[in-house]
Amino acid sequence: MLNLLYESEKALTANEVKNKMKISLSQSSFSLNELLDKKLIVCLNPFDKIGKLYKITDLGKELINEI
Repeated sequence: MLNLLYESEKALTANEVKNKMKISLSQSSFSLNELLDKKLIVCLNPFDKIGKLYKITDLGKELINEI
């Protein structure tokens, strides 16, 4: 999932992540929240109830580059 956000040219919603990874919405939301907690991604519009946009952080990019 982190790699998907790394390769994406734009921020993605949980639904877009779900569709690209072929997983359930609850799985994508859970994983996105874990990545948020680890500061590997950021939510660009945290106060919106739906359509939250997620983008990888510099820390997340560093982790991908180490792998």
